[in-house]
Amino acid sequence: MSDEQQSDPWVARYVAALEQMQSGNFTEASVLLEEIMDEWQRPGNTVHPDLAAHAHCTFACCMRDRGDIKEAIFWFDITARQFTYKGGDAPRAAAMADLLRAVLLEKQGDARTAHAILEQMTLRILMESSPDFRAIWREAMEEKHRMEAEHGIASGDGLTMIIPFTPPPHLERVAVTLEKTANAFDKQPRSWTVEADRLMVREKGRETNIPFGDITGLALKFDPTRVARNRHKARVSWRGGKPVEIDNMSYRGIADFEDKSAAYRSVILVLAERLAKHGKTFRVTTGSSWFGWIASLALVAFLALVIVLTITIGGPVLILVKLALILFYTPTLYRWIKRNKPRSYPLDALPLEVLPGV
Repeated sequence: MSDEQQSDPWVARYVAALEQMQSGNFTEASVLLEEIMDEWQRPGNTVHPDLAAHAHCTFACCMRDRGDIKEAIFWFDITARQFTYKGGDAPRAAAMADLLRAVLLEKQGDARTAHAILEQMTLRILMESSPDFRAIWREAMEEKHRMEAEHGIASGDGLTMIIPFTPPPHLERVAVTLEKTANAFDKQPRSWTVEADRLMVREKGRETNIPFGDITGLALKFDPTRVARNRHKARVSWRGGKPVEIDNMSYRGIADFEDKSAAYRSVILVLAERLAKHGKTFRVTTGSSWFGWIASLALVAFLALVIVLTITIGGPVLILVKLALILFYTPTLYRWIKRNKPRSYPLDALPLEVLPGV
């Protein structure tokens, strides 16, 4: 541990929590870990994402070790969904959370879901091709093969399974909030809070409470801009007012946005799950309309043809600029085409791929 890390008060709390766990003081450890997790959710916090990921995963381990298995499964799920497989400490914590959740689910009698988690996580690790995951990948593969042998599950069966997000009953009343600044003219941050029975919206000094019974639709879309290339939007339709729009980008300055994907994912997942439990049966729509998607594909094809035909027009500098622009925007364009293909899903079975950071 570096001197800088040792001087970090949040790292000190995490180390203290580990010491409490080793001594069997799970309540004291969970309090310290919750302080780190709560601080990480606040705007302008100083908690490093790697530390936040480890705090989440360790908190789940704390719940498991003190016998709260359902709560442990929930927090392993939260950890895996909030942090992505992109290499480094935070993603390793997310992958480990998936592995540990699968082990617990098998012990709870849900071998098929456990196997699906392992199949999907090992595939994601292969797609990332990062050496950071070698040990976890080998362990996950061993567990996967063991489950296939012991439970008669065929390899590949879990790849298409939609793994549900199911928090334990006593956490259903926990409020989940996303707070952001829309632009330079926002005097107060805007926020969306999913409570036990309503969505509370605070915008421009006004508060609107929308009961779940009044909500009639939820639409998700990947909506990047030139400076916010990972922007995702949610549109909540309800009786009695104009649709509520939620996105994951918070304004910090000119061409400078803070990515709030972790809080955005939590809000959308919990909102969908609670709407389903309140008897809502509409499906979540993702992407654009079929007409808009096909029209966009046609426009992209036309622009690509124009670029190919004009790529050699101009001097070497202009050609290099054109090539740089193509390389810069092609990944975003590919993600837009892939994520905005029109689809629909049940409220209680949203796949991770429709949310940012996955």
